[in-house]
Amino acid sequence: MEEKKKEVVGKDTTPVKNAALTDDFALYDALPTAGQDDAAAIAEKAAEDAAEESGLYVLREERQRKDGKGSYFRYSVQGKLRGVEQRVSLVPPDLGGYKMLGVVFGEENVKPLMLVPYEVTDANTGKKTSGFSYLVRHVDHLGIQYDCKLRPERDSDKKMLQCFLQIAALKKRV
Repeated sequence: MEEKKKEVVGKDTTPVKNAALTDDFALYDALPTAGQDDAAAIAEKAAEDAAEESGLYVLREERQRKDGKGSYFRYSVQGKLRGVEQRVSLVPPDLGGYKMLGVVFGEENVKPLMLVPYEVTDANTGKKTSGFSYLVRHVDHLGIQYDCKLRPERDSDKKMLQCFLQIAALKKRV
């Protein structure tokens, strides 16, 4: 076992640049922007996806760190419940999601909150559970979709988001 450890340590572990990916990114930047017909097709394809707009919007706010060293972004849905301004904090499922949120939002600070329906069947009992997961999306000029899932940060945020969604659904009916 000791010999195998020595072999691994002795090997060169410098990362190798993937030439194929680098070429793809250069190709992506050189592609023409979509015309109006292409943009309509892109929007139609995105609409075919199971996700639907909720009528709510995710706001991105830049916040200063308490120690004064830099800043970070906070993501939330804001609105009034019974006349009182409320905020639902949203976070990605893991820390790497913050990088993807940066890609999705780009220079914008507002994106529609999308609902993705799901249904799970328990293999033991056969009981079906359904609901929605949440995401924000950006579709670029080539039709590439950039998605990032979000979840309410706390259980109280989940309950408040459900209230906001009920109000948004009522407003859609009117």
